[in-house]
Amino acid sequence: MNVRYYAILAICLSLPPMLCAQEPKIVIWRGQITLPDQQPQRARYVVQLKEEDGGATIQRVTMYLNERPFEFTELEIKPGTLNFSLDTGNSRKCELKAQDDGAFAGDCVLPDSGANRIALTMVPPKPNE
Repeated sequence: MNVRYYAILAICLSLPPMLCAQEPKIVIWRGQITLPDQQPQRARYVVQLKEEDGGATIQRVTMYLNERPFEFTELEIKPGTLNFSLDTGNSRKCELKAQDDGAFAGDCVLPDSGANRIALTMVPPKPNE
């Protein structure tokens, strides 16, 4: 341990905990959305990550379609799966599966009927972006 480490530690211990908490990392993902009976459209995803124990966990996702924001709510992350609700005028349940290339792809459907399927693809940035 060096002197700098102990200086930072001393400062953090003397401040309220929230001031020294690590800020979430914001990452822009790209992808597409296919609405019922429409052609695929480009989408942008603002993904908030919390870095911990050498890895990162998705904390929050906002999808932008034609610059209009859509918040992913009831976000639940399981190994290989991203589950959430998406309200585009009708609330849909979504399940995206991890792909071999690190992307997520899947569908959002109306919970009671499974109708009006929306297909989503989320692609993370390449490591050098």
